[in-house]
Amino acid sequence: SWSQAPELRVVSGGLKSEGFDRAQRAYVLKNSEAAKPGKAEFELAADADSPVHNLCLFIKGWNSEEAVVSLDGKTLTKQDGLRLGVLPTLTGTDLVVWIEKKSSRPVRVVLTPDRA
Repeated sequence: SWSQAPELRVVSGGLKSEGFDRAQRAYVLKNSEAAKPGKAEFELAADADSPVHNLCLFIKGWNSEEAVVSLDGKTLTKQDGLRLGVLPTLTGTDLVVWIEKKSSRPVRVVLTPDRA
């Protein structure tokens, strides 16, 4: 799926897509808000020619230690194949989200920062 990655479209929230980075095999998004972003929602236009296979997101400037991740309306946990990683930077934190998922149909992802 990384060679024909489906298009990612931001539906709502303060994240801007910087596209799919083939070298990282991840979608790169950037927080366009000054501090922690609010709830962000986006859609991947997966189909038979551009399927989703183990989705990876790299979010620059996430600035929160945690995130709640929902996929197609279901809140994910580690048991569902969700992995999160936080990378400290000089100006805040970045977030890496990895979701074990195979689909040849569109999927919707919702990210909500931990406000604690």
